[in-house]
Amino acid sequence: MELPSYAKKYFWDVDIGHIDFKQHQQFIIQRLFEYGDLKTNEWLLELFPRQVLLRALKGKNLSPRSRHFWTLILNAPEHSKLCIQKFLGKQPRTAWSSLRH
Repeated sequence: MELPSYAKKYFWDVDIGHIDFKQHQQFIIQRLFEYGDLKTNEWLLELFPRQVLLRALKGKNLSPRSRHFWTLILNAPEHSKLCIQKFLGKQPRTAWSSLRH
């Protein structure tokens, strides 16, 4: 299996020739989850089983926004808590926070 030519632009920082499709499967999925366009997203959904895609939601390379989006797309409410775990207990910082002192 090989990356389609239209997806290669999302791997600007790696040597495409050294990507092993089986070994780097989660990396590929997470990169395309984060940066891919409609065409690459359709390719992912057609190629990979749902369970493989769900496993990619647990990776560290996804922003909370992308993780939440894919949780909705994959209809995976059991993964929705992954989207907010990092932010629990943290107070949002505002421009006027420093004025409270």
